[in-house]
Amino acid sequence: MKIFYCIKELIPKTSLNRRVGKALRRTALLRVVFDDGLEGFANLHPNPERLGTTLEQELALLSKGNPSVQATQSLKLARWDAEARAAGKSLWEGVEIPPCHYLVTEFSERSLLEIENALRRGFRKFKIKTGRNLQEEIRLLNQLAETVCKGSQTLRPDFNQALSREDLKTFVQGASSQLVSAIDFVEDPTADRPEVWNEIGAQTLCKGSQTPCGGLQTLCKGSQIPWAWDQHSERVGAGDYGFSAVVVKPAIQDAEAVTSRCLALTGHLNLQIVFTSYMDHPVGQMGAAYIAAKFYKEHPEKRTECGLMSQDIFEPTPYSEVLQTNGCFLLHPQGLGIGFGDLLKKEDWKKLQ
Repeated sequence: MKIFYCIKELIPKTSLNRRVGKALRRTALLRVVFDDGLEGFANLHPNPERLGTTLEQELALLSKGNPSVQATQSLKLARWDAEARAAGKSLWEGVEIPPCHYLVTEFSERSLLEIENALRRGFRKFKIKTGRNLQEEIRLLNQLAETVCKGSQTLRPDFNQALSREDLKTFVQGASSQLVSAIDFVEDPTADRPEVWNEIGAQTLCKGSQTPCGGLQTLCKGSQIPWAWDQHSERVGAGDYGFSAVVVKPAIQDAEAVTSRCLALTGHLNLQIVFTSYMDHPVGQMGAAYIAAKFYKEHPEKRTECGLMSQDIFEPTPYSEVLQTNGCFLLHPQGLGIGFGDLLKKEDWKKLQ
């Protein structure tokens, strides 16, 4: 197997989340020539703030034949792409990308108008990166619940483990009954496991009750807040509880293994399985979209809005300009394999030694 790479830079339009800020992102496109002569493409996009490895470290491991979990997923995507190109087919034949939620990376007063505009374009679920200014975020979320969330329109706040346990109690206490009802799920509020979020949420909501709630759904404000498990969701197991959604990032996780574990959980029949991009290059973004489309084709009852429309959080590039959308739907690029054929051919590829 021979591997070639091309370094790209992504410039965020806003702060991406509380950890990353507005820092430049470096990523590597991969061109993989397999031992049987097939050639495929993928993306490798380390996030040092999350996994602790830099792009140089990931490429060094790959060059030594000791790829990380993330690089292994990139090679898997490159192989699928290679097989489709060799067969003269698009990777998208027979699969459909699921609808997407709308992503707000920098939550502020001006986000309210942004979300209202997205609502008119057909988005129904709104993922909001929170965890910077808790009291202001509670106020804005309560306002959104009153003005935007009607029926199927729901919110997905994502704290990226920013909160302490006391902060989590503050959030639950400050959430209006309308907000509790409008939440699709709250993602990774603290660094604890989901059962802790569930217990803190239930105890806080029922703090005035004379009867312990025991985690029941009929609580003081009407319902328990749903939680979503993202960070290290590959560790989900039979004994885990307290969550209603699992977030899967195909760029850094063995998505097939994670989803198999989720489907095997007893007592989690209504568990949402939500795929998201890694806020990476459009080639990696479309890799995540393909895995999501493939999963929902096999499990249509699990189909839900995913976090696959992340190209607009960065300044435009030739690759992002190829991508088209129709409301909350991301349209796949044309061409063989995963697409982007003309752009990939023009790159200045360097051989990975």
